[in-house]
Amino acid sequence: MVRVGYNSIFSQDLAWVNVWPSQFAKEVSHSFLGGMTHSNPNYRSHFMTTEYVETRAATKPILMTDPVYRGLKAAHPNVDYVAAGWFKKVVVEVPGYTGDVYGGDVTFNAFSQ
Repeated sequence: MVRVGYNSIFSQDLAWVNVWPSQFAKEVSHSFLGGMTHSNPNYRSHFMTTEYVETRAATKPILMTDPVYRGLKAAHPNVDYVAAGWFKKVVVEVPGYTGDVYGGDVTFNAFSQ
């Protein structure tokens, strides 16, 4: 990560944020003479960190157990979100439940069509 310091409007201290190196590279430009310019006028400083950041896929906003999903399919087999397969099996732990879980996002899919 790159730790970037910006002037803070709330205090004399810098406001520090973590930025991916690829994003930081997009925010700076270098001159032929060796100078660096940042796209944010509040930029003041930066340094590289060895902080480990783990990212993982977000859980779908709508989750349902297998019995609920089967009931939905039986009751409404022709609705878009069932017929088009918008719900897929997901790997997620649900306390007290050991069966399959299905996840989907019908709002996103409806707007993307």
